[in-house]
Amino acid sequence: AKIEAIGLSAHASTPHLGVNAAGMLLIALDQLHAGGGSKDVIHCLAEKIGLQGDGSGLGMAVSDEESGALTSNLGILRYDGDEFIALLDNRVPISGDPVMLLGYAALAVASAGISVSTRGYRKPHHVPADSLIVRELLAAYHEVTDLPAYAFAIGGGTYSRMMPNTVAFGFNFPGDADPCHMPDESVDISKFVLSVKIFAHAIARLAGDIDA
Repeated sequence: AKIEAIGLSAHASTPHLGVNAAGMLLIALDQLHAGGGSKDVIHCLAEKIGLQGDGSGLGMAVSDEESGALTSNLGILRYDGDEFIALLDNRVPISGDPVMLLGYAALAVASAGISVSTRGYRKPHHVPADSLIVRELLAAYHEVTDLPAYAFAIGGGTYSRMMPNTVAFGFNFPGDADPCHMPDESVDISKFVLSVKIFAHAIARLAGDIDA
């Protein structure tokens, strides 16, 4: 028999916008009592992870006002007949303690004989909203669009990680659907042109020539 799970793609930082096929598969296998010697592992993962995207089943549901809530995406599920691996992509708020969160996860799945480890951790990238670069970028956005300008945190690992005092700027506008990493990813030409104008104003402001 063949079991096929068809999900809905979403960025790993926004699991709530998609449907996780790996999680669906775990739940289906658990309900069918399938898996042979791995039944306990499958049941535990289906219960503690399943279709959750906030880490709550693993005791990792933390959040803060400045950077929002932790997201947890089941990105890889692998079984080779001997070893069962579930790989999670966790985006942790700036106030989160990764060592403590790892401990909570380990406790949550210990009864099924599952061990937990980390394959790497990057400290959250944070630039204060009142910093010069953020204030100037927001001013440029408001100049061109006449829309309210505000800073907000995202879970995506953007180019801003590559240098200090750097933030991701653009390209979506309020109310727009986010096609990032989706089939037929595209951008509206008029929004593209508007973004170029905003970028030009931002460059001029940050270069110190706000009359350019």
